[in-house]
Amino acid sequence: MRKGPARTASERMKIRVKFDQSEQALPVLGDLVREKRGLATRRTAGIESGVPANVILDVENHYSAKQDELDRLMAWVGRTPSTCQAPPPIISRSFGRPRNDGSSDKPILDAILAWLSRGEKLSKFESQKLQVDSARAKRMVARYLTNSPEFKSAYTNAKAAGAHFLADAVIDIADDASIPASQAANMIRARQWAASKANPEVYGQNAKSEVNVNVGFGEALEQLERRRQEKALPAPNLRVIDIEPLPLQRTEEKAVQVDSLASD
Repeated sequence: MRKGPARTASERMKIRVKFDQSEQALPVLGDLVREKRGLATRRTAGIESGVPANVILDVENHYSAKQDELDRLMAWVGRTPSTCQAPPPIISRSFGRPRNDGSSDKPILDAILAWLSRGEKLSKFESQKLQVDSARAKRMVARYLTNSPEFKSAYTNAKAAGAHFLADAVIDIADDASIPASQAANMIRARQWAASKANPEVYGQNAKSEVNVNVGFGEALEQLERRRQEKALPAPNLRVIDIEPLPLQRTEEKAVQVDSLASD
């Protein structure tokens, strides 16, 4: 079976946008384009609107597109940015292979560090503006932690700052009476553990206090040993009696010796 053409880097990095679907919300541009197109093909709609057919497919499925393409589609359906919900435009096509200087990754890394400094999880990171999801964010963080000491230091500082938000979350969970006790206990323990690992100097076990505890315990043992020695009774003055055992004798020899002793 022949495989289809490989998708480009920009197509792989497109993120589907979540729009507000409430009754008071503005109509979504993708729904308006689908309604305007009707039974016509996307190629025909593309010729009318001046937008490629693949872009019409993306917008109808709530994916992003270039700003000029979104403007043409809004003009085609008779809407403006203030009267419909349009996806954020694609601001760059430089995804995929980064530049040698890494400048294309800096805005993404800054957004990740800001996200972590608020106590958020990397697995929940997603930026529609930068077109980055959590999977790509994890790959970028793993690569830069290995290859960039500067990013590793910034990452550690961001996690340490996020520990303060985790501590505040512990108090909020404890004050929330709507959370079941068993579930609240698990949530509190998880955040306490995360805060202690991210910022051990503030929320972990203090190394100085451990030394003080150990020293105090050693002094207590020494004091207990002195008290035991003071209360111990002196050993009595006993004489040592040296007893020389008799040599082993046979039964007949014992009887003769007893008889001789009795005659005496």
